[in-house]
Amino acid sequence: MRERDLVWNKLEKARQKFNRTSILEQFQKDPQRHDVFSFRLNNLFVDLSKNLIDQQVLKDLQELATIQEVDKIREGLFSGAILNNTEKRPALHVALRTPKSSVITVEGINIVPAVHRQLEEMMSFAELIRSGYKKGLTDRRFTNILHIGSGGSLTGPMMVLKALTSYQTPHIQIDFVGNADSSDLQAKLRKLDPATTLVVIASKTFSTQETILNAETMKKWMLERLGPSALSKHFVAITGNKNRANSFGIVDENIFEIWEWVGGRFSLWSAVGLTIVLGIGSENFKEFLRGARAIDEHFQNTAPEMNLPLILGMLEIWYTSILNFGSRAIIPYDHRLQNFVSYIQQLEMESNGKSVDKLGNKMTKKTAAVVWGAEGTNAQHSFFQLLHQGTSVIPCDFLIAAVSDEEFTGHQEVLLANCLAQSRALMTGRNLKATTKKLGDSGLSDKDSNRLAPHSSFAGNRPSTMFLFKQLTPNILGQLIAIYEHKAFVQGALWNINSFDQWGVELGKELTNEILPLLQNKTLASNLDPSTANLMEEVFRFRK
Repeated sequence: MRERDLVWNKLEKARQKFNRTSILEQFQKDPQRHDVFSFRLNNLFVDLSKNLIDQQVLKDLQELATIQEVDKIREGLFSGAILNNTEKRPALHVALRTPKSSVITVEGINIVPAVHRQLEEMMSFAELIRSGYKKGLTDRRFTNILHIGSGGSLTGPMMVLKALTSYQTPHIQIDFVGNADSSDLQAKLRKLDPATTLVVIASKTFSTQETILNAETMKKWMLERLGPSALSKHFVAITGNKNRANSFGIVDENIFEIWEWVGGRFSLWSAVGLTIVLGIGSENFKEFLRGARAIDEHFQNTAPEMNLPLILGMLEIWYTSILNFGSRAIIPYDHRLQNFVSYIQQLEMESNGKSVDKLGNKMTKKTAAVVWGAEGTNAQHSFFQLLHQGTSVIPCDFLIAAVSDEEFTGHQEVLLANCLAQSRALMTGRNLKATTKKLGDSGLSDKDSNRLAPHSSFAGNRPSTMFLFKQLTPNILGQLIAIYEHKAFVQGALWNINSFDQWGVELGKELTNEILPLLQNKTLASNLDPSTANLMEEVFRFRK
């Protein structure tokens, strides 16, 4: 414990140095800085040189990683150790993209053959749908798929299919529903033909309230139009509870299993990815898995000083726990990655938004920054004001492709110019003297230049990371997701918290189950707090 505290103290002292220096000064001190803090792997280039770090800080962080035995915990991630100590489960999403030759045991059984067997079953089922061989009740091919889920079983497939729009088959339209708000489902149903619609229900327990509510509504809608035989033809379940799926009316051949060791926010690699395969096809899904596997191998086998997920995780510890930055923005300069932000938001904030360590002790360091953002260039016209001139320093992740899949001339160059310029502007800024001169050179009087200069100056020294890739392919997307997964894992290991449970979502669920029957029966309970009781009375008044 004392050894760890000494490293934390060294990092705290290093913070004082960065209060007195800037990223630009770091470039002047180290002409090789860009090479030292850049990483090239598998058609992906990641530039960390515009961050508030130096080689000594990285060495101190690596020392902390050694003390926290990150390498040993990482080994447990890939071998099936019980990393989720509160629920006594391994966290084996990495097994879902491992080669057939691998051996990973859970309770003495090698799970890899079952993983690949299920993958083949998923791809076989999907190709039957995509080819039109497997049809609906009225012998018409499926043209629409409605995926019903919540949390990771919704955001994962939705994000991937939006990102890989260019790879999707044009004759199948895929929509997603996760919200309990009926307006979402109603909007989808207006454009669906029951005879050509396949419904995929993704729920590990097959009891998640919002998911089952939407599934039951969809079931009623389908049966009213096609009759009871529609259940065996038009509904698919992805679940760990086969009995409940059977009770719902789904036949065995349309049920795909989620194992206990697959967490929801890591489930897109599992049977939950069936909808992805339906959209992009088997070969593209395999390439997606290969991209993630390439990062798994990099994370397992690369030395600490060149290990990208390790360094990104350590950088987040530096920013969150030492420099006390409260949030981080993710800004993809690609419309297709607009859902990537919310996906990573769940991945990091649900994994590491904890206030106690693995033993239940109160954390003494700040954990888990708020992750937010939006696509560029739209975001430049909204919250970039805060990024450049706000009182908070907010590190940014920029993501962009060098080459576009689309054909409109000139668009990608404009996108790239904006992305590179914003990253540069955040770092360099523009001081009061330079701004005053620029305003004067534009023709303003000295009086107006001096008046406007404080409003047009930029502090700069705002850190950012650039993820640059050739094109947004299934392989590249798999790499990006795996990088962020392992980054979140490293943070949890360094903070000594359990990144694989999510007890923080349970209290709201429990109280929902207490309040729901009161709303249904139009009654109040004596144990309600005054605020909630008054709000419910207002609800009853409005609903009259």
